[in-house]
Amino acid sequence: MLKWNRAICPRILKKVEGNKAKAGACVAMWSGGAINYKGGLDVMELVDDCYLTTTYFKTYDNLIMPMNRMDMWDKSDFPPCLPPAFSK
Repeated sequence: MLKWNRAICPRILKKVEGNKAKAGACVAMWSGGAINYKGGLDVMELVDDCYLTTTYFKTYDNLIMPMNRMDMWDKSDFPPCLPPAFSK
């Protein structure tokens, strides 16, 4: 994903391109007259912001990375967490 240089995430771009290919030369009926759409509308502008790569990177920017050992954990004044009591 870091090497991806487009504004839209790869899977979403693939879906948008597939839907554009399926739509082809779309014909819409309006008031009895046919409107033949041959292009001109930038479909990528209609993609929601949640599918942009900038939003993706903002979402996963603050991840908590795993630690190798328990001794690397921060010490606290609270008692240790214990599992719930088990009964049959």
